[in-house]
This record gives sequence, C-alpha cells and structure tokens, in this order.
Amino acid sequence: MTEDFGHLFASSRPIAALSSDERLRRIRSDRWINYPRAQLALSMLEDLIAFPQRARMPNLLIVGESGIFTPVDLARLARSGMSTFLVGESLMRQADVAAATRALLDRATARTAATG
Repeated sequence: MTEDFGHLFASSRPIAALSSDERLRRIRSDRWINYPRAQLALSMLEDLIAFPQRARMPNLLIVGESGIFTPVDLARLARSGMSTFLVGESLMRQADVAAATRALLDRATARTAATG
C-alpha cells in the first residue's frame, strides 16, 4: 500500500515514508535546532577560541546556560568547548535539588566515560 503524504510539508514526506524503526531512531537522535542569534553567538565564541586576540585571553569563562535539562545537553555544550554550566530551572523544580543535581552529573559523567 502506498501512503499519501500530500498533507505534509514536502521536506517531511521522505521521513514519513521511513519504516517505524527508522523514524524512531531519527526521533531519538540528538539534533540541533538552529536559531540565528544562537548560531551567531556560537560562531563568535568559536572564533574567540580558535583565534584569540592574545596568547592567553584574560578571564575568559565560557558558560553554557539556559535550557539544560539532560546529560545530552551537557555533552553537546562540552563538545562546543564549554566546561562550566549554569543549570537552574530543571533542577529547582525538583523536590530534592541535591539528589537531582547528583543524578544529572552522574549520568553526564557516565555518558562522557562511555563515549570517551
């Protein structure tokens, strides 16, 4: 049976035609949703890291903040060169903030160790 995906955007039709396993794999994979201002900020940070104005830039601290909820978020930011993270809302909404913090860091550490 041939599916009719005429009601979908043209760019979505090939995805809808994939098998259930392939669609699930795609849904569960990491992906970056581009936001032009965020892309500009990342580009500027990458330039600063790759081509600093001095041999050692004074007091440059790159902090990943806003929208950090999972170890995957931490890993993505770490791959961008960040080593400091400001996690607020996702932890403050938990009944036990200390336990939630430990769990997030434990999962992030385990994920980093697994991916090397």
